[in-house]
Amino acid sequence: MSAEPKLTAWLPGTLKPTLPGVYQRRFRYNPDAWHYARWDGTRWYEAGDTPMLAMEVVAQSVWPYLPWRGLAEAPR
Repeated sequence: MSAEPKLTAWLPGTLKPTLPGVYQRRFRYNPDAWHYARWDGTRWYEAGDTPMLAMEVVAQSVWPYLPWRGLAEAPR
């Protein structure tokens, strides 16, 4: 059994990730729920239920300021 990865605290949507990748983002209408979304270094893309699905999304998000969080350490 693998341990869950360490995540950063939730960051405000006014701050953007420094690296492209998939991050967890809060839902607009339910701040207790989250989904996965891709950041390409410039813009967010719509949500996916898994990191792999988020990588396939091509529609740009219309909600660029949702809170987000990512890995707190590099994956092993």
